[in-house]
Amino acid sequence: NRQYVFVLAFSYIVLCMIAVATIFIMMSSWFRGYIREKVYEMSSVQLENITENVNHQLDYYRVSLQNLFMEPHIKASLYTDNSDAINEWNITRYLQYAVNNDGYIDYSVIYQKETLKQIIGHIYPSQEEQEKVLELLKNSQHDKQIFFIDNEEQSQKRFLLFRMERDYLNGPPQRGVLYAVNQSKISDMLLSSEDKKYSYLVFDNEGNLILGKNELGDAPLKKIRESANEAERELQELEIEGNTYFFASS
Repeated sequence: NRQYVFVLAFSYIVLCMIAVATIFIMMSSWFRGYIREKVYEMSSVQLENITENVNHQLDYYRVSLQNLFMEPHIKASLYTDNSDAINEWNITRYLQYAVNNDGYIDYSVIYQKETLKQIIGHIYPSQEEQEKVLELLKNSQHDKQIFFIDNEEQSQKRFLLFRMERDYLNGPPQRGVLYAVNQSKISDMLLSSEDKKYSYLVFDNEGNLILGKNELGDAPLKKIRESANEAERELQELEIEGNTYFFASS
């Protein structure tokens, strides 16, 4: 029966197509799982390296601030309301050295009793920025905090690190020193060796981006930050503006 032969041949073809499709789906699923595993392993190593580098740099700045706070000329200025031209000139040298020697600090500050007593650096902050710095310091509780400054006028983003002395635990600072670190410069230094195909983002506790490499737009950043808060240490997939991204956080 010729019709039977055609039906049999068609059945074999359909079965072969189903078999090939099944193998393809299985291979695709396996390959996708393999890619996820490799991306996660690589991302975990990179995140650990970035975390170590960032913490090392922040510790370096905090040690530097402690040394600056203990410098005799600066300490003499912090504990007196009187103005001494020679002492202030010596302080300027120390602050300028800290800025020039580092290359990522926009300016350094002597703080005393809710005033920015001396400001030295490559950039002099606007009055609006100075008021913002004073507000953030006044509301600070301890020296481990990092404050984010977004200067729209100069299109610069900075974060503040400081060493302050307080009259009581978690009280407002009375005197101390601080660094305003340029976000773009420090990001390029800390993250320059990382793969350009990836975006690397470091947020503070308030959700502000303090370090970034190959940044995305504001809306994706917000979505990434929210996902990082909810995520466990595993690889996720995020849909951002019609594209699918692998996402890992620490």
